[in-house]
Amino acid sequence: MCKIIIVDDEKLLRQGFIHMTDWSEYGFRIIGEASNGSEALRLIEENHPDIVVTDIRMPVMDGIELTRIIKARFPAIQVIILSSYNDFDYVRETLTLGALDYLLKPKMEYKELLNLLEKARQKIAASEGRSGQETVPSEVRFEHLRHIFLKNLVSNGHLDPATIQENLKRHALDFDESNLLLFYLLFDRNIDTMEYCGIETDLKAVFGSALAACPFLYDEQSYVLILQSVSNSPDHFGRKIIAQLQQDYGLNLWVIAGEPFAGFQNIHPNFQRLLELSRFCFYGEYNKVLKSADLPNCVSLVEFDQKKLNPAIEKLDFNALYAQVAAIPEGALAAGKYIDPYTLKKFFSEVCYYLIHKLNELKLDSEEVNKKKFTYFKNLETTHHYHGLLQIFRTILLEIEALATVRKESCSPLIRRIIDYIKQNYAADISLNSVAERFHMNKSYLCQLFKQQTGENFNDYLVAIRIEKAKELLREPGHNVYTVGNRVGYFNPSYFGQVFKNAVGMTPSEYGKLFGRKD
Repeated sequence: MCKIIIVDDEKLLRQGFIHMTDWSEYGFRIIGEASNGSEALRLIEENHPDIVVTDIRMPVMDGIELTRIIKARFPAIQVIILSSYNDFDYVRETLTLGALDYLLKPKMEYKELLNLLEKARQKIAASEGRSGQETVPSEVRFEHLRHIFLKNLVSNGHLDPATIQENLKRHALDFDESNLLLFYLLFDRNIDTMEYCGIETDLKAVFGSALAACPFLYDEQSYVLILQSVSNSPDHFGRKIIAQLQQDYGLNLWVIAGEPFAGFQNIHPNFQRLLELSRFCFYGEYNKVLKSADLPNCVSLVEFDQKKLNPAIEKLDFNALYAQVAAIPEGALAAGKYIDPYTLKKFFSEVCYYLIHKLNELKLDSEEVNKKKFTYFKNLETTHHYHGLLQIFRTILLEIEALATVRKESCSPLIRRIIDYIKQNYAADISLNSVAERFHMNKSYLCQLFKQQTGENFNDYLVAIRIEKAKELLREPGHNVYTVGNRVGYFNPSYFGQVFKNAVGMTPSEYGKLFGRKD
């Protein structure tokens, strides 16, 4: 298990990283977090991580100094840099110091981050292999290194001709660059170890001498083939591949065929076009050959105000919620338009995130939902088909609806009325005393009953409702901190700031700045 420490002065970003997925499923474990380089060094000395993911700009000690110290004192640790668009000079310095790679924070995506972590793990393994006993046969290592180079050749657009030629020679690859063609094979599931060798054998049998290099896995669900001097049409090869792999393994797949081109320097851009086209297998049928001419007519995702979902969430009417959300892609398809699959999956994940967040606000969340949310997001992200996405989304809603209903019904009608009253009047000067008076109850009895049925103290519950509303307002433009405090029931700005910092870990102004506020 690869151990990771995340270093960033933004608590929200650290938490987002930690909760992005269930990292253990991929062989990673987050063992610590720090808000600056100095804190990170203490954690590194105590916990000996394999990978450090760090921001560049931080107080006390920045990411450049941290990288310099790590590479001097702990050279085996791999460093990944998080940067903003205007940090390129700093990024270049960290790479010079020995950082592995960098990721732009504004565009930080789960899959890209996972790829970088996997790159770090491979570098660690390679380093350990050089310093320890090598038990892998040399021919297997050679084949593995050849696959790594070929993957780099299609995915890296910055290889110069001299580097390409040097690596072709080093990896015993000799093919004619004057007439090349790429195929990208995308399967509907991961390829297991038992199938791997057989598929490679089948592909070699289908293509024969047309293969410029051995077929190689691009990821767990796809192969790339580089062909040379092809006489048959891409359709001919594509149909043969599909028939062979269905017959031998019962696999469903798409074959994405490129156009003929010349020059090693054009391998990367041609492969990028195949990847772009492959995204739209999401809407099509399995076992088809797709070509550039099949690229569909795309449309942007319409702006959607998630607050429109609030009435359905508050009523736990998840049929209405599903209909509201599914209407967006369905409407596009009805008009003959396609939403980019990645954008659509992200949209459904954001809706689920918002739903869970709102249930937390409404105190209708459950431990089970919070445990399963990583699985929900992963299932949405990894599905390969549009109808599968809708089905997964509906299943998630049904699960959450059942759990939220159980939680809601665990409270007596009286406590539910009190909760509704708090939600409607949190902005007023209400307290345990005033609510007890309104509902003709003894203050101590209300406190005891509320804790018994909700699992929270009355005052903690009221603070949580107010702070969530304050955070919502601070994320929007046009509200200063003083106004926000007044709108959530805190009429003393200093007291509001103190309560907010205790709950969130930063002041209201600091929180607002995360979302571009200037005050």
